[in-house]
Amino acid sequence: KPKNVVEVLEKRIKTLRDNSTNMAEKVFLTTNEGEKISAVEHKAESDRWLFVCHGLVSNKDRGGYESLCERATDNGFNAVRFDFRGNGESEGDFSQQTVESKIEDLKAVVKHFSPENYVLFGSSFGGKTAFHAIDRLNPEALILQKPVLLERNSERYERLAEEDNWERYGGKSWGKEFVKAFRAQDFGKIAEEIDIPVLIFHGSEDDIIDFGDTVDAVKD
Repeated sequence: KPKNVVEVLEKRIKTLRDNSTNMAEKVFLTTNEGEKISAVEHKAESDRWLFVCHGLVSNKDRGGYESLCERATDNGFNAVRFDFRGNGESEGDFSQQTVESKIEDLKAVVKHFSPENYVLFGSSFGGKTAFHAIDRLNPEALILQKPVLLERNSERYERLAEEDNWERYGGKSWGKEFVKAFRAQDFGKIAEEIDIPVLIFHGSEDDIIDFGDTVDAVKD
């Protein structure tokens, strides 16, 4: 038997994490285009849900998304992490993906689980996807981590496309159509109409996503 409070707490935390891991289930669902999307559902005895959108060249198994979902289940949320098409275990050509295609992926995942109440979480480019999906979905709240939001952020992706040096991104590449589709997303329109709570996390020393852009987005 545990001898002190610390041991009791450690045992309880381990039990919670073991249960959440044991209750994780991988599923494959199909988009309207007939391509498979890989998702992992972390189950909790609750009607609250969290959907997790990863960054541009990341996937559901990187960036701490598994531990994020486990913490969510510990706090009473069913949590779903998934791979956008062209990433991880999902089908599709990464170079053909756009903001719109990623929104369609997110919609397909939410539709598959059909929750009544849910929150969207997005990291980096996943934050842009989640943000621009809220007028087509009906989340209760939005959580963004170092998000890519403003249209001017497309300049960085355009510059990278012109440099044509993809080693840093694991060989994944994008072209003019990706940048064009990026610029077509109107941040201001969504920002004006948003009527749900939004929580944003962004470190001021981020050397990839400009912290100043996030500050300007919040001001807008």
